[in-house]
This record gives sequence, C-alpha cells and structure tokens, in this order.
Amino acid sequence: MTIRWTGLAAAAALTVMLGACTSTPLYGPQASERGSGYAEQRLDDTHYRVTFTGRRTTTRSRVEDALMLRAAEVTQAAGFTHFVIDKRETEQERTRSAGPVLVDPFFFPYYSYRGRYAWYDPFWYPYGRFASDFDDRRYVAYADIAMLTAAQAAANPEAVEAAAVIANLRGKVAPPPAN
Repeated sequence: MTIRWTGLAAAAALTVMLGACTSTPLYGPQASERGSGYAEQRLDDTHYRVTFTGRRTTTRSRVEDALMLRAAEVTQAAGFTHFVIDKRETEQERTRSAGPVLVDPFFFPYYSYRGRYAWYDPFWYPYGRFASDFDDRRYVAYADIAMLTAAQAAANPEAVEAAAVIANLRGKVAPPPAN
C-alpha cells in the first residue's frame, strides 16, 4: 500500500515539475540578464532598439521571428504603422557552466582533437556524456528600428507593415493574448 502511494506521489511531483517547465512562455519580457525574452530601449521619438534572447533550445529562426514580432508590436504601441530595420544582428552567446562531477574509477583526462582538455569516461561514453559538453549556447538578436507613418512608408520600399508582421508571426512565436 505504501509503495503505491509513494509511486503516485512521485508521479504527481514529476507532473508538477514538468508543468512548471512548460508553463513559462518563451515570448515575454526579459526578467533578468540571463533570462529569455524581449527588451526594448527608446533611442528617440521614432527609433527603438529591440532585443530578443532565446533559450538554449530555441532555434535561430525562431529568435529572429520573435524579434520581428516585437519590433512590430513596439511600432504599433508607439502609434506608427510601418517600420524599417536600420541595423540587425544575431549572435550566438556562449557561457561555460559547470556540470555535475561524476565519480568513476575509470575517469581520466585526455587532450581532444579540438586542442582543449576534456574528460573521457568509459562508463558514460555510451550515453554521449563528456565533461566538455556543458556549454550553454543561445541566440540573441538585436535590431535598431525606425518607425514610419503610412505616408512615409509609401516613399520607402524597405518599409515593413507592422500589422502584417503581427498577423503572420503571432501564432508561430507567441501564445495568443489573454482576453
């Protein structure tokens, strides 16, 4: 009887933990410097710098789509209809994090073909686990945008309509807004 309750408690705890991981949406304001999400900075009345930071598992194309969606939202919130990207850049940010120390009698260092030290462990090798596998990589996209009115956009062939970007990317990048 107690084994059954222990199993049910473990399953419930696992469900709660997995639910917490999936309940945090990718598209939202960036809460901290190492967190994911968007941020914007007003440069002047018609110019903004928009940033979107992805998670480790977020693809480059999704980060760039989220950046475009946020640029369109900022444009509409400022009362403009179109925007032009002055400068755009996507970079891969890397930080090295310490992984768990695995104790095994066969644990020994080796010099890898990439020219850096790593650890090879015969026990963990079949599982593809090396001590050098703890790199934290994620994409960060930046854009400086200039916002335009409809009359100004008619004269600029590079102008992007904010409403069209929101209509095309909202369902792909962000969950629907709460009503």
